[in-house]
Order: sequence, then C-alpha cells, then structure tokens
Amino acid sequence: MLSIKDKVLLKRLKPKNTILLQIKERIFSYSLGTEGRNYVAKPLFAVLKGNLVNSKTTFTVVDPTFTVERGIAEISVDALKNEEKYLKKRFKDSKTILENNSEHLGILVDSFDAKKVFERLGQEGVKWPEMVNYLLDDTGTKDERIINLVKSQMVRFPLSEHMLWQPFNNHAICLTNTGTAKTTTYTRIGIKPSSDYSVPGLVGTVKEKGEVQLGTLAGTGTVALDEFTEEVNSNNTEIVNHILDYLEQGYTKRSLSTPIECVGTKAVTLLGNCSDLNPKPSEFRKAIVKIATADSLARVGRRFGLIYFGNDFKKVQNKRRDIEAVSKLRVLINSALNQNEVKIKRILNMCLDWLEEEDKEYKEKVMSYSRHCSENLLNEFIYGNARASSRIKMAGLKQAIVDNLDKITISKGYKKLVNEVILPEAKKNYQKFKEYNYKSFDKMVDKKMMLFEELVRAGVSKDRVIKETGVSTATYYRWLERLKIAELAIENGNVTEKE
Repeated sequence: MLSIKDKVLLKRLKPKNTILLQIKERIFSYSLGTEGRNYVAKPLFAVLKGNLVNSKTTFTVVDPTFTVERGIAEISVDALKNEEKYLKKRFKDSKTILENNSEHLGILVDSFDAKKVFERLGQEGVKWPEMVNYLLDDTGTKDERIINLVKSQMVRFPLSEHMLWQPFNNHAICLTNTGTAKTTTYTRIGIKPSSDYSVPGLVGTVKEKGEVQLGTLAGTGTVALDEFTEEVNSNNTEIVNHILDYLEQGYTKRSLSTPIECVGTKAVTLLGNCSDLNPKPSEFRKAIVKIATADSLARVGRRFGLIYFGNDFKKVQNKRRDIEAVSKLRVLINSALNQNEVKIKRILNMCLDWLEEEDKEYKEKVMSYSRHCSENLLNEFIYGNARASSRIKMAGLKQAIVDNLDKITISKGYKKLVNEVILPEAKKNYQKFKEYNYKSFDKMVDKKMMLFEELVRAGVSKDRVIKETGVSTATYYRWLERLKIAELAIENGNVTEKE
C-alpha cells in the first residue's frame, strides 16, 4: 500500500492534454495549452500509427489512453506536421473540436512527461514497484498471482514485428474461484474484458459497403476474454484454427468477399471460474476443449505460458477505490511505455538469447505432470505446455520492465541496466511464474500415479509398490510401461509438439 505522502504527491501531478481525432479513418493529434509545435503525443503515435479505431469501443474524456485500438498503417512525421497546421488553423480550442465535430471521434487523452515525473518521484524517495502494485490493487487484498499476471501483460510489442514476438508472448489461462477480481484488475490498465468468442468478434467482419471491422485480436497490448468456460462453442474448428494461428504468428485471415487480415501482438488471457469448494481437473479439461479440437490440445498447451487453476486464490475483501490516484498512475505508465518504446524494444532484443534457451528442468517436470494426469485430453494440453518456457520467461521479463520503468526512462545506457537490473529480475520472476504453473498442475494430477513413479524410481519392489499404491498387477505393468516410454522420449530428446 502507498503512504499518504505518496498518494498526495501522485494526486498533485498534472498531465498535459492531447486531443485525438478520427478523421477519414485516421487518427490525428492536436496538443492543447502549448506554444509552437509541441509534439506531446508524438510517442503515442509511435504506437498508434494512424488507421482504424475499433468501433465497438466507447470512449470518454476520462483517461481512455489504453482503450484506443492500435492501427496498422504508418503515418509519417511530415504528415503529422501538416495535420497539426490544419487542425490549428481550423480549431481554436478543445471545446470547438469536441462540439463542432461530433461526427468525428474526438477524445481527450492525458499524458505525462515520464522522465520529469520519475525524476521527481525519485527525489521524493518513492518506490516505483509499489506504485505499480497500487494501480493494480489499491485494496491490499488481491492474490499476488493475479497482480503479477496483469502486470506481465502491460508491455506492448511492435505491431510490425508480430512474427518475431508473438511466439514468445505470455498468453494465459486463468480459471479460479470467484471473487478474486480477475476482471476488475484488467480494467485497472484500461482493458475491458470481452466475452465475444465468435470469429467475427475475434478476427473481424465485413459491414455494409465492404467496410472492414477488425476484431478484438487486432492491434497491440493485451486482450482478456471473460467467461470462456461458458461462452465458447465447443469444437468450433474455425475458431480453434484462428486462435492457434494468432497465438503463434500474430496473424490470421478470413477469406470473405472482402478478405480480412487480422494482425496483432496482443497477449491473450482466457478468464473463467471453477468450483469454489472442490475444483476437479475435469473442469479445466472441459474448459480447454472449448478452444481446441482433440488433435490440437498439445499445440494449444504450447501456446499458453501461464496456467492458473484452483480455488486457493485470495478473495478481495476491501472494495474501496482510490479513483484519482489509480487514474494518474494509469496515465503515467501508459505515457512511460509510449515514450520508451524504442528503449523497450532494444531491451527485448538484448534478452532474446535468454528467452530462446531451453529450460530442461521445466520441460521434464511438466512432462511428469502430463504422465500423472489421468484426464484424457488434459494430459495432452499439459504435455504441450512442457515446451512453453519461453512464454513464461517473457512474463518474467515484461514484469521486470514494468517494475523498472522509472530506471528505463531516466537511464541513458542499456547494457548495464539490462545485465544488472532487468535480466536478473526477469529470471527471478520467471522462477515465480513457473511455481505458479506447478501449483496449478498439482491440482490436475493423479496423486496415486505420482506415488507410483516415486516408488519405482526409488527401487521399491513390485509387491510393495502395489501394496502402497493400491493398484492392480495389470495397472502396475501398464503404468510401468508408460513410465519407461516417457523416460526414453526424454533421454532421446523426443519431447516434441504433437501435431
């Protein structure tokens, strides 16, 4: 929790205002309260880059920064300068823009000069990670796993590099007990979870006169899909294929009268609830088969890095909301991410070798969970996740970047910052996220089967194994054969994705 001093300091921060207009399907900027050509929103354009705004999004004048859908088309600096001249000549102030152009989409966006703000916070002795945590949880009662999940999905990848970064993206499945504030925590970063799992809703559709409306997967950032345990149509092959393509490549296409190409680098999180009393592995299995066909479960498992399952997540007790402080923090983080886009991209590239390193420990342990899961189909999903360590590493890296946004903003160099701060923290976070996964998989396995393997590995006799596990002789030999086959696969390095 933040101290009273930190809250007061935060609330005294005054952001600059920028008007964003959607005119002829392009987003332009007009800075207010400044003299000359002050490009307050230039860093924003480095991410927004013109083009379409999702028409399903409702904008207000209160901090809509995170809800703007990022477009694909490039817009040059010269073009921005020309548009600024046009806007300054035609519009005198923000009221004129909003009142006289209601047919256009005008929104008021707050932004900070992140470097100046972080320097001031540093002078006051403010601990930045505590502020980030306060944004996500001003009640002090949320489960750290939920907080860290959302924090790890705040960093955006460049849209133009979707083929490079989407294979590393930390997609997640979060199936927990109720009352954990999964949905509301995403709203803290400006993400309103959607429950539209239709192909038109996810990928896009063609409206009247051939107008293309892209779906929620298009663009950068993150997307949270709520109630997936209830809303997804089971065995919908078309949806499965689009999801698999997008999670791996950041690209999927619908071949309609007007072809729709959905490009994005969003981290996808599927949110749902399990039983509050005694959640069973079958609940998770029934959920994942709604987004995967029987022959694609291993592929789906490999594409999701973070797996949350269980009824042991903290329930949020305190419902108070520090709206002003939270709003300022959201604007500050968004401003810092936009203004440090080039730095963050370089940091990601510097950590690429680590991301690509295979984690044999994780692979072997998750393979063990897969062998001990008696739920058909679910064991295939877990099998696939044995090769998802790079995605879990990305979660750790993104969290380290967010927790050190102040240092990244102020620092002039990269190498020392990455080697001494970012990467060590990323590795520490990675271990934490792995433990989260292990804790979830523990709830999906057959404890008797785990005991069997433990006894066999310890060299215990067949009769004693049968006695202690309570299995039949036939089951003993069947499980023993299964264990030998798995061991041989690991020894030969044949832990591959099942197509």
